[in-house]
Amino acid sequence: MKSYVTVLEAIATAGGVNKYAGSSAFIVRSAPTRKIPIDLKQAASGEHPEQNLVVLRGDLIVVP
Repeated sequence: MKSYVTVLEAIATAGGVNKYAGSSAFIVRSAPTRKIPIDLKQAASGEHPEQNLVVLRGDLIVVP
């Protein structure tokens, strides 16, 4: 049984991206505060699974 959520799973749980969303996203992570870019197309294709990061408590996922 898996006890974590990935970026793609979190976005899907929130209803997915809409037609106006771009192909990129980023995670705002604290302690230390940083902005981590995510290429959603690469993560979803499985071409670059390292793009599909595990979401940590307190992370904010932004899909502009």
